[in-house]
Formats: sequence, structure tokens, C-alpha cells
Amino acid sequence: MCIIIDASMFGLYCDRDRSDLKPVRKWVMGPGKIAYSTEGKYGAELKRSKQMWDQIKQYRLVGKAELVSAAKIRAKMRALKQQNLKSNDSHIIALAQASGANLLAAEDKGLEKDFTNRTLIKNGKIYKNQSHAHLLTDRRCP
Repeated sequence: MCIIIDASMFGLYCDRDRSDLKPVRKWVMGPGKIAYSTEGKYGAELKRSKQMWDQIKQYRLVGKAELVSAAKIRAKMRALKQQNLKSNDSHIIALAQASGANLLAAEDKGLEKDFTNRTLIKNGKIYKNQSHAHLLTDRRCP
């Protein structure tokens, strides 16, 4: 299974002393992967966070990060223009749809509503802190 890390969590993910995302980091080094894109807003946010961007590049080298093609993201973004989203994070929804990822690490109420909307993401789940470690499974990226 893949997880998407929202920009709201980049700092927490990269901070080794913070415990909330330690289970995610451990899981990624085991059976999990991070789905990401260099396209659009997500790509810009990722590249602005030097620590997260460096981490993604390292993960990519060892097969722990799944780059989703820009063409797939753009196609999903076009289709999402017809949707009435609660957030301004259509780029995250498009990334999830294009990658098949249904797990998101985020702290954004509007995005959480969109991500758990079954018409947008089938069985979407939100990881916020250690109490959500049960959401991490050993299934691989689709």
C-alpha cells in the first residue's frame, strides 16, 4: 500500500524526534511506499521542503517512493474540476486517484472530508498520529 504525505505533515515526517509519524517511517522502510508527484502544486510543495524532497529522492533509489506520472495527474485534475470539493487540495485527490493510494497523512479538515468521500477515493483513510498506526498494512502499492 502507498501512503501520500500531505505538505502539512512534511515537517513532522522529517523530524526524527517527533513520535507521531515514527510508525509511518518504519512502515515505509518495511512493506510500504510513498506515492508522490513532481507535477503542479504537490511537486512545488515537495520541492520547497528540502528535507522531504531529499528523503523522497533517497526512497526512490531504494524503491520506497512511487512517482506518479504527470500525465495521469493532469487527467485526474481535469476530471476533478467537475467535483464540488471541500478543500483546495485537488492535487492530492488527483494523486490518490492516479496512484491508487487510499491512505493519507494529513492535518487538514477540508482535505480529510474530500479524501474520505467514497465518490472520490474508495475506502480513503487519514493518518494523523500514532493512534492511527493500525491503518498501516503490509499491502503493496497497486
